[in-house]
Amino acid sequence: MSAPVPSPSPSAVDDAPQAHARPNASAAWVLVAVALLAVTVALAVTPTRDPDLPWHLRTGALAWQQRSTLPVDPFSSLFAGAPWRYKDLVGDVALHLAVSAFGLAGLVVLDVLASCVAVAGLAAALSRAQRRPIVVLLAATLALCATWFPQRPSLFSWAAFPALLGALAYARRRLVADVDARTMARALLPALLVQWAWVQLHRAAPLGFALFALLAAQLLAARLGGDRPVARALLGPAPARRVAIAVAAGALGVALLLALVNPSGVRFLTTSADVAQSDMLRRYIVEHQPLPLAELLRFHPFAAALAALALAASLGRLAVWFVRRGEAPPIDVFDVGLLLALLALTTTRARWLPFLLFAAAVPLARVLGERGERVSRAARAPREPMRAALGLALALATAALLGGLARRDRGAFTVQLDPDRYPIGALDFARARGLRGPVANALSLGGYALWKGWPDVRVLVDGRNDQVYPPAFVVTTILAHKRPELFAEQRHLDGATWALASNVPHEVTHKFLARDPRWALVYWSESATLYVERAAHPELADAAFRFVDDPDGLDVGVRRGVAEARRDPTAAPALVAELRRMVQASPASLRAHGALCFALQLLGPAYRAERDAALAQLRAVAPDADVLRQLEAMRAAAP
Repeated sequence: MSAPVPSPSPSAVDDAPQAHARPNASAAWVLVAVALLAVTVALAVTPTRDPDLPWHLRTGALAWQQRSTLPVDPFSSLFAGAPWRYKDLVGDVALHLAVSAFGLAGLVVLDVLASCVAVAGLAAALSRAQRRPIVVLLAATLALCATWFPQRPSLFSWAAFPALLGALAYARRRLVADVDARTMARALLPALLVQWAWVQLHRAAPLGFALFALLAAQLLAARLGGDRPVARALLGPAPARRVAIAVAAGALGVALLLALVNPSGVRFLTTSADVAQSDMLRRYIVEHQPLPLAELLRFHPFAAALAALALAASLGRLAVWFVRRGEAPPIDVFDVGLLLALLALTTTRARWLPFLLFAAAVPLARVLGERGERVSRAARAPREPMRAALGLALALATAALLGGLARRDRGAFTVQLDPDRYPIGALDFARARGLRGPVANALSLGGYALWKGWPDVRVLVDGRNDQVYPPAFVVTTILAHKRPELFAEQRHLDGATWALASNVPHEVTHKFLARDPRWALVYWSESATLYVERAAHPELADAAFRFVDDPDGLDVGVRRGVAEARRDPTAAPALVAELRRMVQASPASLRAHGALCFALQLLGPAYRAERDAALAQLRAVAPDADVLRQLEAMRAAAP
């Protein structure tokens, strides 16, 4: 009687084809692909709002047109000709080509491709026994719904991270015996290629070297642990000594050497050092700000739920193994350690959140895949197709539900630039009225001004805060948004005679210019305001606002205009005309519509018909707005 053969760890199961095929497996995978495509499109089709996307597009366009790596800055007023350190050049060119070919829908095309790569990486991280359609669908849906699709080259890091996890898991399954050099090379080649491509596309690629180092550390630790059950459970099967040493010394070194073949050489390793070392910049750059657990729960509930579920499943499965022993668990210290490390990093920097999600999706999928395999083995063959069909139907319904819930926070289902975030009308006005040369722009608007205004317009600053602009300069510029003395000092340096200010609610900048007699407000929209020096631009005197002295507090200007209208009959039509200009610039603006209705109400019976028409427009724009209810109450009190 032969001795029983021990079962291998599911994480070490070879990916060779199994002797039997699951019923209707191809049809199940087609359904999964269609479901994931639908979820991806539903989440990706949103108005474009990223303030850095425009300068990435301009950079990609210029690099492609000139066939140049753009070694110096061509865009800014004060730093033109300064060295332009590492940039996501290949990623920028990819964005430019996609948008050139498909318009802004090209961003959705890239989102779909990135999600395909990410889901493929997630599937590759699972052994064949764990790789079940239901499992991949649920884990991928959770990860997609918990994150967002970056509208910049960081999208490529978002996809490269799970792809590298899958490639390293594939290598780990291959490197469990005394394999020869050719087999080792074949096992590591996919991971090396993914890492090299990542370096070309986005600066977050150094994270991949950490994953290589973790793999090498795991292999060495597994070698030291030998065949002891606890070591095999936590570290995986022990490789041969020469395999562990070769991977530890060779794979990481080869990955680093390959990475040097990129448009910026070794500088890709140090690109974010200035931001990381500047406390002030970390306060203003959102992705470098901390994300404590309380804020993670409040603002990213899907992400928090996925991380908590994955951590609970992983630790629970390890606890079960320690109690019952038997077959090795599907997850090991690499999975849990990476998940805990990225969770800790996310609480210090929000930029780690997308990586946390796929670090959570992989161990969760492994635990679910192991459970699904056990259920499948326990089920009787005649019932297995029915069980699989019901499970897949439930998973599809869950994916649709999660996608719908996540969709609610993504904005309108459309592909276009968000006019309430980009200074579209402001740049059109500047171009039509001949404003060019250096502009004193808000940091968040520099990217769009660079994209649509260059070469006629030279920006003061934009999102290249860790590539061109010194941190001290960026901090000073941000402070100059609120402090007139710093603003004046910078105008002595660049000679700018016009300013592009942010007017997004809670991000209004340069408000002091509206009260400075040397400057005139000549354009107002929901996203941006334009100011000009009166002495330098007398031709714009006709466009200067007379009553608005607080672009974010329009009621103050309205009251002053109404008071002046009681002394000067010509003030009333001038006030109404200014407010109508603002409504015309931003037809969906509650502030502009509300200010117009408020002014017409205060101006008395002569303007009742105009007031009622303006209220009807406001009701069509925002039927549930608080300002509408307040104005309706005012009309009822003073009809």
